Amino acid sequence: MKGHPSITRRLVISLIVVQCAMLAATIGGVLTYNLTTSFRNGAPSLDPYSETRARALLAASIWRGSEGSLRIAPTPEFAEYASERPSFRYAALDPSTRAALPGSSPELVKELDFARAEIESARFQIASDPGPHRTGFLRRQETPAGEAILVIYGCAFGSGDLLYHLYLIAEAIFSFTASFIYLPLIAGSTAIAWTVVRHGLKPLGQAVVSAGRIDLDSLDQRLETAHVPTEIMPLVAAVNAALERVDAGVARQRRFIANAAHELRTPVAVLNARIDAPRKPGFEVDIKRDVRRIRNIVEQLLVASRLGERPEEMNQNVDLVDAAQTQIADHTLLAIKGGRQIDFEAPSEPVVVTGSRRAIEAIIANLVDNALRAEPMGGTVNVVVGADASIAIVDHGAGVEEAERELIFEPFWRKNDLTPGTGLGLAIVRELVSLHGGVIAVSKARGGGAKFEVTFPLANRC
Repeated sequence: MKGHPSITRRLVISLIVVQCAMLAATIGGVLTYNLTTSFRNGAPSLDPYSETRARALLAASIWRGSEGSLRIAPTPEFAEYASERPSFRYAALDPSTRAALPGSSPELVKELDFARAEIESARFQIASDPGPHRTGFLRRQETPAGEAILVIYGCAFGSGDLLYHLYLIAEAIFSFTASFIYLPLIAGSTAIAWTVVRHGLKPLGQAVVSAGRIDLDSLDQRLETAHVPTEIMPLVAAVNAALERVDAGVARQRRFIANAAHELRTPVAVLNARIDAPRKPGFEVDIKRDVRRIRNIVEQLLVASRLGERPEEMNQNVDLVDAAQTQIADHTLLAIKGGRQIDFEAPSEPVVVTGSRRAIEAIIANLVDNALRAEPMGGTVNVVVGADASIAIVDHGAGVEEAERELIFEPFWRKNDLTPGTGLGLAIVRELVSLHGGVIAVSKARGGGAKFEVTFPLANRC
């Protein structure tokens, strides 16, 4: 895809860069070896490495005239080389006559008797020269104008000589490796890299096909993991884990919708039945109780849904005493009209917990509403807030049998068909308490009845 990096291309480029680096290291190694060998053999300086460049420049400066005679006509580069080295001298000899060519340094021609020199290659020194660069080189070689004997003397090493020496080493290495090693190595490694990467990524293509078949109706499917390379396996595993979370989230949303429909169906049906039935004493109280129950259910469902989508609401500092007082105030009038009372106890100081105020109020409202429905006529529901961030709601009704104290928190559990509601409210309460890091427990109240106790973690107070 355009705009996205290719692993194959990156691998091939990396291989080429590495091989070029290895070649550069080889060139540097050869140069280091030559320099080390030179010093080990007693060479006092790097001047011998200037000789190669000087001979090449001198050879390029030899010209053959129209009459066929040879002469030295320094090129600009050779003239610059000579001007930078005051000790430098040069000469060229006709190989047949051993005569110095025109343009040779007179002082060098005068110092040496080339006419009697039969040697083809030599290194020499002029004893009378007191300077530091008194080494000379003589070699018979081909020039652009033909064969000649080149003589140079007094070479002084410079930065240009090092670059030229590197160039010669690289040229020698490339001339051999380009034909027999380097180019085949590049081609072979590129083909291997291309094949390996393509073959290695083939299972990822199968995973892509698997992903293309997944939609909201098939979230239980997972990406194929067979033969997936170790390097790619964490990505595939992470995608599968994400699919599991999405599947769980969608399942929660579907349960939420089903829960809302189930939970609201019964109180709405009861409300309709009351409205259609003949008016009896306490009709208004019953209607208000049904409306409050519907409101509590809707509030709990909305809070449970929003907390999953807006976790920032869980970062509020909530005074448990104030939240409990608010809900008791809302329930007190209805409780009195229903022939019941609410007794409230709390510390004089705030009890602060971290969480969502709406969720905490929904928890208290559900438990108080359940306690009022369980409390016998004329009885009193006790609500106690503890300094340890606990809140206990106690009724004096039939209570909850020990074998059923875990079952009542399961969605849609009811003791029997005569039990009102769908059994969903306490399941939502436990979920909201769990989101706050708290615990909820039910036990037998003193004197009979049920005691629901919720304990929240205290907020960190600075």
